[in-house]
Amino acid sequence: MPVLTLAPQEVMAQVRVEAGVFVVSDDRAVRLVGGSDLSLWAGRAQLKFQLDRLGVTGALEAAGIRHRDTVRFGEIELEW
Repeated sequence: MPVLTLAPQEVMAQVRVEAGVFVVSDDRAVRLVGGSDLSLWAGRAQLKFQLDRLGVTGALEAAGIRHRDTVRFGEIELEW
C-alpha cells in the first residue's frame, strides 16, 4: 500500500511596513482575521494559533514587530 506524505509548507507570509503599520499580504490570513470573533478570548486564542500555523507570526517577528504595534490584515487593523 503506498504511503502519502505531505511536505510542510515553508511559504512565509509577506509583511511590509507602511508608515509604522505592519501590513500582512496573505489572503488566508486576511480571510481568517475577517471571520474571527475577536470579542471573545477563545476567538483571539484560536486566531493566534492559526496565524502561527500559517507563518504569519514568524514573518511579523522577522519584520521587527513589537508589543502594541499595529498590524493590518486587508481592511482590518489590530494591535499586536
